Amino acid sequence: MKDLGCLCWTFSAQSPSSHGSVTSQMWLPQPRPRMLPLPRCCHLGGSSLKDKRDTSNFDKEFTRQPVELTPTDKLFIMNLDQNEFAGFSYTNPEFVINV
Repeated sequence: MKDLGCLCWTFSAQSPSSHGSVTSQMWLPQPRPRMLPLPRCCHLGGSSLKDKRDTSNFDKEFTRQPVELTPTDKLFIMNLDQNEFAGFSYTNPEFVINV
């Protein structure tokens, strides 16, 4: 199952250099834009969810910040191509349109 918040299923525990088509140049540190952190994976030291509002898998730096709600453009969301999300395990039932 693919999980938008966990990259663990993508990578193995092997060293990057042990993969045949990987060069050392591919693994140089790259600057990352500031964004929300990925949750810790349960099998990598994180905890399992206690309920649907459990944020224990996220860094406290982010969970302590005030929530800033922005209005949703319903027309924009209704016009999104849902095929772009094929293969993901969750679809918000509030935005599913049965044709």
